[in-house]
Amino acid sequence: MSDTSHFIGVLKVELEDLMEDIRRRIQLNDVRFQRDDITHYVHDENMALLNREVDALGNFIGIVDGIDAAIYKDVDEVEAALLANSKNLVAKMEDPEAIYIQLKRKMRKVRMFLSSDAIEPASR
Repeated sequence: MSDTSHFIGVLKVELEDLMEDIRRRIQLNDVRFQRDDITHYVHDENMALLNREVDALGNFIGIVDGIDAAIYKDVDEVEAALLANSKNLVAKMEDPEAIYIQLKRKMRKVRMFLSSDAIEPASR
């Protein structure tokens, strides 16, 4: 498996994990509303935002799924393309800026993981 394919694969796992985290926040929002911890207004505002985040993340996962790792010479090129696509998608869809920030964090996390993975075997 090439470095670019590995990066894309691990990133997709991270994005799916992030999607699950947001879905858990949706469930928690419902629980908090049912316990009267938050008002109807706060519940609805939270739901609107969280559902927009889920939709935006789903759109970006679609972009990641459609990437042909073979056309990129290295992980830097893939990451740059994904960052540009994510920034454009967030702006075009008027999605919450937090999505772009979360995507950048996930890419940085994957890069660090893969870098540490490359160092690890040599130290054994």
